[in-house]
Order: sequence, then C-alpha cells, then structure tokens
Amino acid sequence: DVQASRVFVDCCRFSRLAGTPAPEAIAEMLNVYFDAITTATTFYRGTIDKYMGDCAMIVFGVPEKDDEHLFHGLCCAVMIQRMVERLNEFRRARGHTTVEFRIGINSGAMLAGNLGSRDRMQYTVVGDAVNLASRLSNMAGAGEIIAASAIMEDPNIGSRVRATEYGAMRVRGRQEPVGTFRVDGVHALSETLMEQRIAQFLAEISAEADRESS
Repeated sequence: DVQASRVFVDCCRFSRLAGTPAPEAIAEMLNVYFDAITTATTFYRGTIDKYMGDCAMIVFGVPEKDDEHLFHGLCCAVMIQRMVERLNEFRRARGHTTVEFRIGINSGAMLAGNLGSRDRMQYTVVGDAVNLASRLSNMAGAGEIIAASAIMEDPNIGSRVRATEYGAMRVRGRQEPVGTFRVDGVHALSETLMEQRIAQFLAEISAEADRESS
C-alpha cells in the first residue's frame, strides 16, 4: 500500500442555453472542461487516472512521490471549481452550453499498480480510501468539494484550508458515520498562484475562440 490522495470530479448538471445540443457539441464542450481539469491537475503534480464518461479520476502521490499530495489534491479541486465558474461565465456570454461539477476528495492507504487482464493493463489505485472519495463526490452538490473530516483534522492541512462542516454520511461496511467538510478555499498565496494560471488558461481559450470566429 502507498499513501496517496484521490479526487473524483463528476459532471452533475448541464445548462442548455441554446436548445438541445447535438452529441458532437456535447463531446466538444466536455473536452474544453477536461482541458481545464488537466491544466489544474498538472499544475498541482497530479495524474489523471482516467476519464470515464463525464467523470475524471485524479490521483496525487503516485506514481510520482509527493509528500504534499493531500494539499495538492485539495488545491487542484479548488482550482477546478474556480476554472469551471470562470469558463461558465465565458461560455454563457456567448450563448454556449455550460456544465457544473461536484468533487469528492479523500486520502489514505491505497493499492497502486497495473491492474486488469493480460490483454489490457492499466496503472490505477484501488482501496477503501478510493471508494470513499467516489462516495463523497456523490454527496456533493453542484460546484461543491466534499472531503472526509479525518483529512481536515491534519494540522498541516487544516491551517491551510478554508472549510465548513458539512454533515455525516453513512457508508456501507462502516459502523460509524463518516464526517465531512465542504472545502471553500486554500490559503492566500496558493490562491494567488492559482488565479494567475486560471487567467492564463482563459486567455488561451479566448484567443482560440477569436481565431475560430474570424
């Protein structure tokens, strides 16, 4: 087992502003948001485990060792939601379809390695900590990040994250409910660096849109 952090990003709501978009338009739109998710993941040294439909699964701490994997995972989650907010403003102004995401994050012991059949192997992480991250994303509302309270009790994390107690969740196989927090932000310096990268990303998106319309 390795200590790592897992972030589940799940698309939970489409806003159709200009009728019902064609499947090709949905795929093109999701790719724009996935570009934002990939940008945030790379910025915080994470790895996209996989995209599955309209869900992204991200891991921190493996395969690249990172002693700050939990904080980087939390920063990445915040950055994704901030990027989605700004991207939605950009797209709404142009009458384009927008989406919102819900995010769950957890950290702990995970089994990491190449799993699958002899014909198809894939590097991934599995375990109770991974499953809980998925359940936390299902608990979150649109635009929210939900984390297990145990990770917020780490003094190295709690002092650098702004969070609000969210409630308890019953989890199959556990006698006691799991406490949760809604993550609202991280400390100011990290948010400043984050905003600079978001502005750069949006400038690139805007320049590309201008080229396509000219």
